[in-house]
Amino acid sequence: MIENTLKTALDLITKGEFTQALECYQAALQDHLKNNEKAELYRLIAMIHSQLNAPQQAQSAMEQALQLQPNDTNLWHT
Repeated sequence: MIENTLKTALDLITKGEFTQALECYQAALQDHLKNNEKAELYRLIAMIHSQLNAPQQAQSAMEQALQLQPNDTNLWHT
């Protein structure tokens, strides 16, 4: 399920449809996911918020990712 959502969202991003991609990622958060999967979704959500010039929402999403995976060095360098 998550793989399909990620592919759909990536397709939307390549078309410049960031709001729709954001909705896909947010819907995927409702699934039963592992913390690392949720953290990755929050990282992606943060990147989209940045593209949409919404820095506060981007920061909030990154904070949520870091709460889930505080030792993931990839999150610290995003």
